[in-house]
Amino acid sequence: MSESEIVMTAATQRRLVTVEEFEKYPRDFRYNLVEGELVPMPPAAGPDHGALTSDLSFELTAFVKSNGLGQCYAAETGFVAQRNPDTVQAPDWAFISRDRVPKGPTKGFGRVVPDAVLEVRSPDDSPKEVERKMRRWIDAGVKLAWELNPKMGILTTYRPGIETRTVDSDGEIDGEDVLPGFSLPLKSILRPVAND
Repeated sequence: MSESEIVMTAATQRRLVTVEEFEKYPRDFRYNLVEGELVPMPPAAGPDHGALTSDLSFELTAFVKSNGLGQCYAAETGFVAQRNPDTVQAPDWAFISRDRVPKGPTKGFGRVVPDAVLEVRSPDDSPKEVERKMRRWIDAGVKLAWELNPKMGILTTYRPGIETRTVDSDGEIDGEDVLPGFSLPLKSILRPVAND
């Protein structure tokens, strides 16, 4: 079934798509699953976004690996963030603690919700949708969620039951009790952002 046939079938039947159905779609299918609905993926991010995400992911992964804390996951790794209706989210970086890492090979999207996630805002991301995505992570059970806004040079930290905290370019990214000991000056990974 082609991409357009899949979307038309879901739309004409007016029913919600499940994670299990979504897992069977072709790998090049350019849609997200949000609350049971197929939502077109935004255009691919540019080199600045990719470089910044890579730099911060490298720092986080190196820290996790050198301290034997668990497993890290690269961008576009899908995790089930909500059921009934189903949502699959793919953060720019994710971490699952050692005692929670799934044993053996896994198929499909991750069923274990990460302990920590990083989302780097793209120029096309709407603030409202970014906020929704971050709240979905916390509601799913993520303990620490970072949202980096490169254009503004700020990092917003989300935690369950705690008000969001914002760090500007002079502050530090803090792993708190989820990645204890991790600290990185935010300006060390920020780069000049091109004007729109």
